[in-house]
Formats: sequence, structure tokens, C-alpha cells
Amino acid sequence: MEKTIRILGIAPYEALRAAMVKIAKNRPDLSVDIYLGNMKEGVDIAKFHQNENYDVIISRGATARLIKEEVHIPVISVDFSAYDILRTIKLAENYPYRYAVLGFPGITKGARILCDLLQKDMEIITIYHEEDAKEAIKDLKQRGISMVICGTVGENYAKKMGLASILVLSGDESVEAAFDQAVEMSYGYAYMRQRKTLYETILTGEPESLLLYDSKGSLFFSSWDAGHGDEAPAHLPELATMPPEGIERVQAVKNILFEISGKWVELDEHRYALFRIREAKMPVGAGRQGIFFFNRNQAESDYYNSFYAASGALGMMEGQINALAKTSQPVVITGEEGCGKDQIARYLYIHSPLRNNSFIMIDCELINDKSWAFLINSSGSPFGENNQTYYFKNLDRLPDNKYRQLEFVLLEQSLPQRNRVILTCVLDKNGKLPERILRFINQFSCSKIRLPSLRERMTEFSMLASLYMAKKNTELGKQILGFEPAALELLQNYDWPCNYTQLKRVLDALVGMTDTSYISQLHTSWLLSEEKSIYGSDSSQDAIDLNRTLYEINRDIINRELVRMKGNQTAVAKKLGISRTTLWRYAKE
Repeated sequence: MEKTIRILGIAPYEALRAAMVKIAKNRPDLSVDIYLGNMKEGVDIAKFHQNENYDVIISRGATARLIKEEVHIPVISVDFSAYDILRTIKLAENYPYRYAVLGFPGITKGARILCDLLQKDMEIITIYHEEDAKEAIKDLKQRGISMVICGTVGENYAKKMGLASILVLSGDESVEAAFDQAVEMSYGYAYMRQRKTLYETILTGEPESLLLYDSKGSLFFSSWDAGHGDEAPAHLPELATMPPEGIERVQAVKNILFEISGKWVELDEHRYALFRIREAKMPVGAGRQGIFFFNRNQAESDYYNSFYAASGALGMMEGQINALAKTSQPVVITGEEGCGKDQIARYLYIHSPLRNNSFIMIDCELINDKSWAFLINSSGSPFGENNQTYYFKNLDRLPDNKYRQLEFVLLEQSLPQRNRVILTCVLDKNGKLPERILRFINQFSCSKIRLPSLRERMTEFSMLASLYMAKKNTELGKQILGFEPAALELLQNYDWPCNYTQLKRVLDALVGMTDTSYISQLHTSWLLSEEKSIYGSDSSQDAIDLNRTLYEINRDIINRELVRMKGNQTAVAKKLGISRTTLWRYAKE
């Protein structure tokens, strides 16, 4: 009986993880565990699992290179095929402005060959070290290039510098080739390792978990149950800061208390850090309604994973917003419903000098009397802190009595002078600010940011939608290239009363319904008619069930339109952009 090869897959992005899962299901000769982790996160995953009898690690690009430097298991990188690069170039054709290809030779070599064959004039920049990407993208931005086709390294720097990006995805054939290479390597590479029998004996039946690190910080042994996640181990102290006498602490992680102790042990002239973790089984208070605390990492994650960041919706406002981020004056962000006010507030915070302190959001629509009393009257109120960022969401929806209290507290405690204050409000139907917000702006010398509605950016609609679809392709492992022309026209002619929030929801549904290269007029027409019904009458229609075959979804759409148009097949066919023969074939089922 042949040995089953154990593979640890570490995918830098969701689409690669999905492809690995798909290929692994059809490989009975392999036992594959797959995790999602990019760059340093991927390295941490590899180090955490390297003592679990894996034969080979499979990752991609810069993440694979970093893992190879840190672990003693063979590492294989998923390559890029010419077809992978061609798919990305075709998707980028929807982008109306200048763009470039940036990456390590694995990407740029294939891109040059394809550009020669397709007779495309495209700037292609090759980097050889991760730090080269930052300078290259900075130079591209200064030269007016606003989007890059790149790998994960380039994508990370592009996000930080405000450039749009389309990630080159590895297709199924590239993943299959990496698995084949792993099999060959495992048979030719004898990875021998002794189990720590003594540690296993000690730990048998113990209610606590043990983690042992060598003097360099690499995980030497672990009995931590991976099913509990990796949050508690992540809160262990740095070895360099653990005192000689060790540590004992109680740490709250996701509303669970953990008792953590650590000490130094020596064995055969080697020094190790031994940590014991025990769940205390005691819930932590769930917090106060309407008051939310975020750190820099959480705010960055929320922003960079939002529609606003993925679609490049910051656009021409980037310069103004970056300039305001560096100041300490209060900022008022205005716009229609769904224009991205939350995301701009986060963007100001993560680009400000106070980004390493807390981002405290007070949702003026959600906050209750108990939480409000805590803010205004309690000695433990966060208003007593300095150098924080306070975000008052929907200040226009705060009741008058609470608004007057807030106004008094801001003046009495000099809160805007000690901290950064950001607030948002929704413009009325005439595009005007409420009177008390105007008074607030003048009283506290606020700067203003007005976010344009989606209707005002219709010339950029194709770009915004295409960049977001590129992100969804990455998440879902799809290869959608764009819209049918009639579908795009329908989207551009729609009013979008809830702006980017509504567009994101509609695009999510369209991508979920599509298993072809282009989003169809049929699906677009159906979804927009549903949107018009919802926003036109406040009555909800029966939602379309997407958990079916594409044929069943199409049949449902056609039959519903036939009911609406009282059986007029000609009118329905014209509206949905299909022939009467096609309509009849679906309708007769």
C-alpha cells in the first residue's frame, strides 16, 4: 500500500484556497489540510503546523518564498500559467485609464510574451524583492498610472497607496501541477522527525494545552486544539519580553477568558519557553449598545475589504482626504445613504498620526439610554481619554436632548482639542445639511467632506463595477470578465437610491448567479426590477432563490415576468433581451 502524502496548503487568497480544496477532493493519494494566510500570516500558519507530520507545503508567490525561509519542510510554489495571465489581462480591458503589470518574473515573463502575441502596448515592471514593489508602485502613481495587474505583494502595496489592483489568479491547472510536483518531491525527499514521546505522555488526559517554543521563537511542540482557533496562542508574550521568572495572566479572547502561564526550561543546553493555556469558562461582558472599539488592524481590515476600497471609489477625493487625515481638526462627512461615509471615517483614522490608538465609534442611531449615560456621566467613560479618534456615526439621528448634552460635553471637556473627532450625517432629499449640523461645523471649526452619489459617477461606473468583480472573482474562484453591453447599460441607467451599498449587494447577487464569462442582461434586468419594486413601494417581493441551477433561476425569472406582463411573451422577451423561442422553451417547463 502506497504512503498517503500529507500536504499543508497555505493560500494567500480565497480563490486559491477554493481551487486547492477542489483539486484535493479528486486526489485519493493525498491528505491535504488547507489554510488561508498571506505573507507573514502564511508564515505563522506554516510555523504553527510544521511539527504535524506534513511532507510538503504548497503556497504561492512571495508567501511561498517567506515560508521557505522559516520552516524545515519542503515548500512548493504554485506557478502562473499563460492562461492565468491572459484571463487577468482580458478583465483589465474594462478599465478605462492607464494601467501596468507589476510582479516577480513568474508573472512578468508570461505577460511580455502575451503582449507580444496580442500586440498590446502595456508597461510591464519586474521586481525581484518585496521591498522593490513599494517604490515601483509609488513611481507608477506619480506618473499617473492608477491600476496595476499584480501578485499578492503588489496588491498589498497598491491598497496602501490608493491604487486599484487586479490580482493574477492561479487556475486549476496550475494548482494540479503543484500537487503533482509535491508527490514527486515527497518520494525523493526523506523528511525524518522523532515524536516527543515524553511530552505526549505528560499531556495525555491533561485539560490544559502546552506550547513549547525554541529560543528563536519557532514552535517546537504544541498540543493546542486547532478547532479552538489560534486566538489564544496569538496573545502569548514575545519571548524577548518574558522575564526570567516567567509570566501568569488572564487574557480575554472573543468573550472567553484564558489562564496563561509561561516559564523558561532548559534541556541539553537548549533553552525553551513553555506556555500552558487553560480556558477559564467565564464569559466576558458583551459591551455597551451603540459604542464600539476598534484598533488599527481591525479598522484597516474593515476598510480594505470594503466595496469602497475594492472598487477604487476614493477616486479624485484621495488628495483632499489624505491631507485632512494628517490634521487634528474635526471632520464632518456628508452624503446620501450608502455613499461610504463609514469607510471614509476609517480611512481618515488609519492614515492619521493617531492610528496606533483606539478608533471609538458611537452609533447615534443605535445607542440606548444606558450606554449614553455611561458616555456622559461615568468616570470610566472613554471621553476621559486623550489622543483617541471618536467617530459619531449619524449624528443627525441623535435625539435633540442627547445632542444638547453632547454639545455641552464637547465644549466643557475640550474633547476636540484633546482627540480627533469625526462625524457623519445623511443629506436630506434636497442635498442640504440639517441646521444643527451646520451649527456644529461652525462652532467647532470642522472641515467638510461631501461624498458624491453613485449617480454623479456614472462615467466611472464600468471601472468601479469591474474592480469589485475582480475582488469577487478572487473570493469565489470565478472568472467573470465583465458585463454584456445591454446589462451594463441597464445598470448605468438605474437611479441607485442607496448608492454603493446597494450596488455592492446587486453585484454580489449577479456574480453569484453567473457561471459564464459575462454577466447577462437577463439576470440584470430581473434584479433591477426587484430593486425598483423594493424602493418604489416599500413592499418586499419574494426573493429569488440562488441555491439552484442556473437553468432553474432563469426559468423562475421568465415565469415571474410573464405573470407581471399578463402573459405577453413578446414584451417579456424584449425586456429580458432573449428570443421568443428561448422564452417559450423555459416557459413550457
